[in-house]
Amino acid sequence: MSITMDRTIFHPRSFKLVDLNEAIRQFVLCGTPVDPSTESSILHWKIYLVLDGEKSVLFDLTPGGGADGMTGTLIVDSEPYPSRDSAASSDTSITGSSSSRTDYFPISPSKSVIFTGAQVLETLRDSRRDKYRYDSTGSGCRFWCTTVVGDLERASFIPQGSLAAFENYIVEKNEENPGRYPLPTRKGTFY
Repeated sequence: MSITMDRTIFHPRSFKLVDLNEAIRQFVLCGTPVDPSTESSILHWKIYLVLDGEKSVLFDLTPGGGADGMTGTLIVDSEPYPSRDSAASSDTSITGSSSSRTDYFPISPSKSVIFTGAQVLETLRDSRRDKYRYDSTGSGCRFWCTTVVGDLERASFIPQGSLAAFENYIVEKNEENPGRYPLPTRKGTFY
């Protein structure tokens, strides 16, 4: 059984409410392949709020809800960081380098403010970012993440230019592997 609030699910076995009240030291956009056996597999993007002590709070909007399975559900969970995926991929931590399995894009928080996962969650819910439908192919997680990054930038949680830096990163990665980093970005809709 999960604790739910509208379209948000907190996993009771692993989620620790106290983690939402800790200061965030880094945001990481993390893309994991839908099919890890294929180099060109599209990535499923999610957001880690990295805390002290190799802990994190994961915000993962996943499809599967609604009659057609395209309504997103915001999963909030506590996870060790680096995550299991990053350990398995032999990545070099959260430095922005990528392996064949997982891709990371770190964003440092604004230096002028200390904030918590609870504040980020409140911002997402106030902006209705937990109300999202994927496109007809089940794609749209990267668009959701970029929208959230824009919200965090406007709220001064992260520096101005963070969204543009991530979008430029995707353009560069698309030149290397267009299957994994498709452009234009596939978009769902907020409701």
